[in-house]
Amino acid sequence: MNNCLLKLIGSGVCFVASIATTSLADAATQSEDAPTGLVVYLPFNKDFQDYSGNNNHGSPRGNVQIVDDPTGVRPGKVAEFDGSGDWVILPHIPLNNRPFAFAFWLKADAGSAYGLVMQKASDATNRFFHLMTRFTRRPYLGFYGNDVSSPLAIDMEWNHLVFQYTGTAQEIWHNGQRVAVKVTSAYAGTSGSTYIGRDPNWSNVSASDLKGYVDEFRVYDRALTEEEIQMIMGFPFPPSIVHAVSRRYHEQAGLFDVPLNLYGDASIECRAGSLLRLIFTFTKDVVPADGVLDNEVVVSNRQAVLSLEGRELTAEIWGASSPSCLTVAISGLVDLEGQPLEGPNQLCLGILTADVNGDGKVNIFDLVSTRNAMNQPVTATNFRADVNASGAINIFDLVAIRNNLNMTLDCDSPPQH
Repeated sequence: MNNCLLKLIGSGVCFVASIATTSLADAATQSEDAPTGLVVYLPFNKDFQDYSGNNNHGSPRGNVQIVDDPTGVRPGKVAEFDGSGDWVILPHIPLNNRPFAFAFWLKADAGSAYGLVMQKASDATNRFFHLMTRFTRRPYLGFYGNDVSSPLAIDMEWNHLVFQYTGTAQEIWHNGQRVAVKVTSAYAGTSGSTYIGRDPNWSNVSASDLKGYVDEFRVYDRALTEEEIQMIMGFPFPPSIVHAVSRRYHEQAGLFDVPLNLYGDASIECRAGSLLRLIFTFTKDVVPADGVLDNEVVVSNRQAVLSLEGRELTAEIWGASSPSCLTVAISGLVDLEGQPLEGPNQLCLGILTADVNGDGKVNIFDLVSTRNAMNQPVTATNFRADVNASGAINIFDLVAIRNNLNMTLDCDSPPQH
């Protein structure tokens, strides 16, 4: 059995270090080409003052300090939060029933869940605005009961984040690329100060005050375009994978996808069939670096049959047997400006037919899950029980599970960098 390792290339530091930013000495001066609608601008050069001209000055609490960036990546000064009862308070910023955007650089220290920005009108749906990292440092935008999270975690280097509401949808942008979107109603809160770095302190959400660094904090009274976001960052970031799936056709029930982990343990493909179809979606359009689409995806030393359209790459591999751990390696892709793929360039996929629950074991629990779904329509919530991908959950799926009972699969957990 082949074990899988995940390799992460590039920490992001080498890219950020070359960013051309506005001189901190001229922090109050905005370029004529800069996005309009700026209502708060905290460069954290020497103080917590608002340089947008709107007097939305910050007031530090606790031990927030203006310091040199300890990594040497960000020019000038940054704001340091120690994670223990310190934050910056801003006046109430009207966000209700309108588009807006929050943009800033973040370097989080060890930990996974932090409060980033919050504004509380009340503990009610659409009245408690909060920006956080949750679920192992995944950016999270919420209005209270009306939330969206990024599928990608941030690392502990400098990351540029934009959280915005367009008037119809919540969006999260990570290093210049949109990584999450959800069509939803507007934020409705009409009161409450705005806090930077404070934990909302919900009993059912494990989080803490921010421990890390923030730089170039901006708030706009409108949503930003991709070009504007990249402008305030300084330059476009390289392409990266937003998400990946294993896709199968379940006859009349249609297509269903098993999400593949880009970080963390191997995902399990439990459906029978010799054709493995993997779909990769990137943050921007990509093309082969050499102009020929041929060997950009290799699955455990086997070349895949590829097709590419804009941001979506499809790789098909025949003969994937169960049980097996497959290493999927991606290389040789660039964006339209010639920047190479950045981020995880390998992922691990486990093939274990009939592992309905995806825990690496075919056992009684898989039988129970399938039996409970018997004769129900195949949907996005129960399609794994259609082991044979026939479009129906029936006795033949139970037989497939019984034929694979006690089979196990243990793909190595990939290291995190």
